[in-house]
Amino acid sequence: MIANLIAGHWCQPHTPALPVYNPATEEVLDEVPLSGPTEVTQVVAAAAEAYAGWSQTPVMERTRLMFRYKALLEEHCEELAALVTRHHGKTLDEARGEVRRGIEVVDFACGAPTLLQGRTLRQVSGGVDQDLYRYPLGVVAGIPPFNFPHSIAFSGEVLSLS
Repeated sequence: MIANLIAGHWCQPHTPALPVYNPATEEVLDEVPLSGPTEVTQVVAAAAEAYAGWSQTPVMERTRLMFRYKALLEEHCEELAALVTRHHGKTLDEARGEVRRGIEVVDFACGAPTLLQGRTLRQVSGGVDQDLYRYPLGVVAGIPPFNFPHSIAFSGEVLSLS
């Protein structure tokens, strides 16, 4: 069964599972757990704990991490595309395009120093200045559609920097 990655550790949930089929051959490739409230609680707690340190991590350090992540994605692009093809039935060219779009989202996140800048507007109104600051928000969650598993999930990387 496919395990959940929680706080850097692979955890095998004790929940029912659904088969994952190869869409081309109908062969069962693996099983995906139907994780429930227990696993969600663990994930949220782990994310909240990680947020405490991550929100205090200097933006340039976060950016360097994103560049290393992007390099790993580039290095394993063909493997990721093959997984998309195997698990979702997309053609290899279509899967490559999806992975490439996901990498482009991470590339966008690498521009975090510019994206996260605040701004000051002087004299917005008579004698009034406006300052804008950006702060990390906290834990967020997303459920990507099955037909774009990589490119949508990588969009979370942009959120993780802010």
